[in-house]
Amino acid sequence: MIWPHVTAATIRDDAGNPLRSAGVIRDISERKRQEQELKAAEEKHRKIFDHALEGIFQSNFADDTLTVNPVLARMLGYDSTEEFVSSVRDLSHDVWGGPEERPKSGAIQNCDVQLLSGRDTLSGSTTGTWKARPDCPGSWFSA
Repeated sequence: MIWPHVTAATIRDDAGNPLRSAGVIRDISERKRQEQELKAAEEKHRKIFDHALEGIFQSNFADDTLTVNPVLARMLGYDSTEEFVSSVRDLSHDVWGGPEERPKSGAIQNCDVQLLSGRDTLSGSTTGTWKARPDCPGSWFSA
């Protein structure tokens, strides 16, 4: 299959009467193929992210939450990823318990945190102190 991209224009005289048309047709099949491959890779990544058994999040250096998977949202006491993202304004304080607690590398090593009972009891081992949803009793935990 060939994907064409057509650009055309009408050439007019000084009175505005059409004289002729000019156009360019480019084959953009390779670009379309790459776009489809990128979309498929993004969908695959999204499925892995959404169905992972571990809590995963992505943030920027300003500590804004960009994305969070459903497991992490539930682990920290939120009903949905949307609730987590809209509620957590500053990861360093709202989740990590302060900038000094947030891992500097941007990754948590040897993290195995699991919800034991209800929304407020967590255990396991990780490199930082986490804070569950503010309205959960016993919301601070080192896992």
